[in-house]
Amino acid sequence: MDPGVLPQVLAALAQGAAGQAGQHAWTALAALAGRILGPDSAETKAIEATRAGNADPACPGGLAEILARRASTDPGFAAGLEDWLAGTRALLEAGHTTVNQVTGQQSGTVIQAGNVFGGISIGDPPGPPA
Repeated sequence: MDPGVLPQVLAALAQGAAGQAGQHAWTALAALAGRILGPDSAETKAIEATRAGNADPACPGGLAEILARRASTDPGFAAGLEDWLAGTRALLEAGHTTVNQVTGQQSGTVIQAGNVFGGISIGDPPGPPA
């Protein structure tokens, strides 16, 4: 499993990407953890807390670490997580979901966009030719 993909997918879902389908992805992840690890496992509880928005502010990155750590020691969970991740990535890519985030101090222009067909102009258009 690519270690950078899981946090990205979880972050997109936490920000509401894919709408109702994204909610189904959360449900599937919680069901996977509950089925393999048990409903009272730390992983299942962390998934539910992140999904509900009641988790540590460092989530979903923290959740990704918890899940990756467990996957490294539990081959059954690792296989299930890989399958879930592949399906969820496909779901997000099919929906052309874009996650834009600006953090820290920023000065100047910020453009956040999904697909752009054509140009983006900032400021006044150029004047007529001399």
